[in-house]
Amino acid sequence: EISKKNTLSFLVVIFCLTTHVQFINGNDLVTTAITADQILDHHATTQSPVVKNFNGKVLAYITPWNTKGYEISLKYSVKFDYLSPCWYTVDQTLSITGQHDENLPWLTQLRALSNTPKIVPRISLNFDPKSMKTLFTMNTRINTLVAEMITLCKMKNYDGIVLDTGHLTASIHTMRSEYFSFMGYLSREMRKNNLLVGAVVSPWISRESSNGFNYEDYEKLQPLFDIFSVMTYDFSRSAGPNAPIGWQKNVVLNLISPEKRSEYAANLLLGIPFYGYDWSTTPDAIVGHTYIEHLQLYKPEFTWNSEEHEHFYKYKKDEIEHTVYYPTLKVCM
Repeated sequence: EISKKNTLSFLVVIFCLTTHVQFINGNDLVTTAITADQILDHHATTQSPVVKNFNGKVLAYITPWNTKGYEISLKYSVKFDYLSPCWYTVDQTLSITGQHDENLPWLTQLRALSNTPKIVPRISLNFDPKSMKTLFTMNTRINTLVAEMITLCKMKNYDGIVLDTGHLTASIHTMRSEYFSFMGYLSREMRKNNLLVGAVVSPWISRESSNGFNYEDYEKLQPLFDIFSVMTYDFSRSAGPNAPIGWQKNVVLNLISPEKRSEYAANLLLGIPFYGYDWSTTPDAIVGHTYIEHLQLYKPEFTWNSEEHEHFYKYKKDEIEHTVYYPTLKVCM
């Protein structure tokens, strides 16, 4: 097990409003028997003054499709060590695209704060594994790509980047040597320029399988990167939990060997999803305002899935039954 001494850092995928721990406990809000009325009464209540209650590292992704994140990151900036706006993608031409999503007024406001978190935008490599393996062997093109990342950081005054190769690490067995060569070069060049560098990795479950990103891979990258974001969410492919606790624990325990746990745990940021899924004929991702609308309109009863450690509720619309998994305070705490 992971001891309290070696508690993992946390990655906040989507924002939610955080309430004071004493206030929460005093109002019986951290419970398996939560009601829609309790959530509606208290969901907008926040701590004042705003302080960070967690000693580990916290990174938050700011997504263009949930613009509430910009507002929340400014209001609760003291709670975050890193902010990672999801603006950029590397396309098949090895160009960094996404500049149209940049929110320059937000950056200006953020930098005017006295406690600005590190700004480390996510850059996603939008390639299939076969194309990426070929790319990794083309030194000139790789050098150009890394140089462009560094130029972006300097031009925009970023503190570094988070490189998203999560979909590739699931197929790392097809290109391990090429992958590590590229990641090593990226790390060296970023650090030469005094820039932070983080990496997104896919969850890995089975020690019997050599296909996915495993603890040996993690230990090779550990000295090269400042933070690692592991995608412990989007678990279910049919109506079910988004981030079951047993699965999350297995992902972490399989990524860090027991003898290295105290040394490596602090830089592994565990994905905590503050969004949910509405399952009917097709799954729809939902964020806070839709969740609150559901509770106001349908007043559903919550069911606690004790095995997966998540709440869900059901409602009917146009004679179609929906099942919604959305994190409550019991899930988060």
